[in-house]
Amino acid sequence: MKLKNKLSEDVLEGLIMIILEKNDMAGYEILNTIEIKTKEIFRSKDISIFPFLYKLENKKLIKNYWLEEDIPYKYYKITPKGREKLVEIKKDLYEFSKGLSNFLDSNIR
Repeated sequence: MKLKNKLSEDVLEGLIMIILEKNDMAGYEILNTIEIKTKEIFRSKDISIFPFLYKLENKKLIKNYWLEEDIPYKYYKITPKGREKLVEIKKDLYEFSKGLSNFLDSNIR
């Protein structure tokens, strides 16, 4: 379903940015965090996080850097432009969630 995929894409991009607001993370850490916090609505076996990371990088909302330890990992961080955009994204996600809950509650009762 195209609508479901589009909604999932927008929501997933928002979740990535919300996670990166607090901590820089590697791609697998971001996906694992999303999987846990959404109670597996977004599961690692169903999605690849990297197209979303690349898209956010192209929009200059996040950027990457390499952390050199025993094994080098590419980490992602939110940019100042991303922090500005995140205010709007959080508002949109909250309003969508609230509206959907209201709709579902009114039609279930």
